[in-house]
Amino acid sequence: ATTEIYTLSLHDALPICRAKELASVLQSKKWVASVEPVETNILIFSLAPQVNESQFMEILKQKNILISSMGQGKLRIVTHLDYREVMHTYVIETLEKLVI
Repeated sequence: ATTEIYTLSLHDALPICRAKELASVLQSKKWVASVEPVETNILIFSLAPQVNESQFMEILKQKNILISSMGQGKLRIVTHLDYREVMHTYVIETLEKLVI
């Protein structure tokens, strides 16, 4: 029973680790104004004032990366259990290369 609980805990922690990795990438970008502390699999960040939110979301959408607008300049990325490592690598590489 202990192994099952441990495995479940690691399984649940993976999306949170991935959200934290994405937050780290975003914090290094000049086009990001702020990144909220990550405590779950939900990552919330704000774009710099000169960046058009709609255009930013459209650029990501064209690269098959969907994020949500929360209003008031906040954007949200959610890393679910079905968000695979190959997807995560692609999103990280795309964000690192993105020039806005």
